[in-house]
Amino acid sequence: MTKQIYENYWKITLAYTNIYAEEFEKVLNIIVHFIDDNYTVAYSDEKYEKLQKSINDIFPKNETSIRKAINTYVKLGFINYKLESYHKDSPVFIRETNRQKKKTIFSKIVYSNSSFDRTVTNYSRKREINFLIKTLAEVEKMDKRDLLALMTKDITTVSKGYLNREELDRVKKYADKIDFCF
Repeated sequence: MTKQIYENYWKITLAYTNIYAEEFEKVLNIIVHFIDDNYTVAYSDEKYEKLQKSINDIFPKNETSIRKAINTYVKLGFINYKLESYHKDSPVFIRETNRQKKKTIFSKIVYSNSSFDRTVTNYSRKREINFLIKTLAEVEKMDKRDLLALMTKDITTVSKGYLNREELDRVKKYADKIDFCF
């Protein structure tokens, strides 16, 4: 068997998979209000712990789960690095009751502000979803293997922001070579 190498792939773990769940919206609301109430306070461990406590008071969980939940909003683009601010459409998302409109708002937020490598304390300019969408627009059709292969590409090395079909096929050959999820 070929030695598997998994260091370089798009990594994302999310605390929530249902963005329409009541808990997702309520925790987002807690974070947005927390930012509004503490925008003059510089980021610190104490500020972060205060936010964690605010969430834990409503949705009791262990500290690791609460950190993962907060980072979910950061990765998806609802909340910005170091809790400095939030996406302008985050409050709109919270208020919207029409599911189709909510999907559109979610898509706008993710497209304009998500980065899978970003956390509260780690800033990242990677824009994996944008890269995926631009690659799809370029190649017009992708299958599961194309998508999985694309996830092995370090997008910071692609200045134009997408791959063409020939480049994607080369990435797929590389993914095959390292036995990446095929």
